[in-house]
Amino acid sequence: MRHLLIGFLEQVTNEITKEEKEKLPESAILMTFENGMRFLTDYLNGDIYFNTNSEIKEHNLKRARTQFELVKQMEQNKEKMSKVINF
Repeated sequence: MRHLLIGFLEQVTNEITKEEKEKLPESAILMTFENGMRFLTDYLNGDIYFNTNSEIKEHNLKRARTQFELVKQMEQNKEKMSKVINF
């Protein structure tokens, strides 16, 4: 994760503001949560939006749970993410 974030910041360093840079950890968490909600909503609506693999039972539900687990891990590591941003 560290190298991914550093690589991203090196590419956009002249294009984002200090405030945007500081909000990156929260933004990543929010976007991941939003994606999880989209997978969950699609699952509840009968899997009509996202393509699913018929061999994977409850594919969108599993996707949603994965995203929510990632949110949990990101929240636990938010301080580390902030430190990487301020390298």
